Amino acid sequence: MYALGAVPGSLSVIGWGALNTYGALLLGSFRNRHPGIHSVADMAEHVGGIWYREVCGALFIIGNVLCVGAGILAISTGINALSHHAACTVWWSLIGMLVVGAGASLRKFQSIGWVTWVGFVSIFVSVLIVV
Repeated sequence: MYALGAVPGSLSVIGWGALNTYGALLLGSFRNRHPGIHSVADMAEHVGGIWYREVCGALFIIGNVLCVGAGILAISTGINALSHHAACTVWWSLIGMLVVGAGASLRKFQSIGWVTWVGFVSIFVSVLIVV
C-alpha cells in the first residue's frame, strides 16, 4: 500500500473487497441451488469432475500450510523480540506450533467463542499499551 499511495491503496482495498463479496455471492447461490454441496472442493467436483476436486483440495492444503507457517513464524518472532530469555527461536517456534495446533483442533464455531474473546482482549490491551 505504501507504493500505491492513499487514494489508489484505498481503491485497491475496496476493489478486492468487492471482488471477494461477488465471489462469495456466486458461491453462495451455487450452494443454494445444489443442496448436496458443502465445500469449494465439492463445487469443483460438480463442475469439473474428480480431478478438479483433487486440485482444489491440494490448493487448499498449500494455502493452509502457508498460513500456519506464517502464524508460527510471527509467534516465534514476536516472543523472541519481547523476551530476554536464552531460549532460541526453535523453542519459540515449537511453542507457536503447539498454540496453533491447539487452536486449530477446535472443530465447531460454538467451541471457539472463548478463543475470539481472548484474541480480542489481547489485541485491545496491546493497542492500549502502544497508545
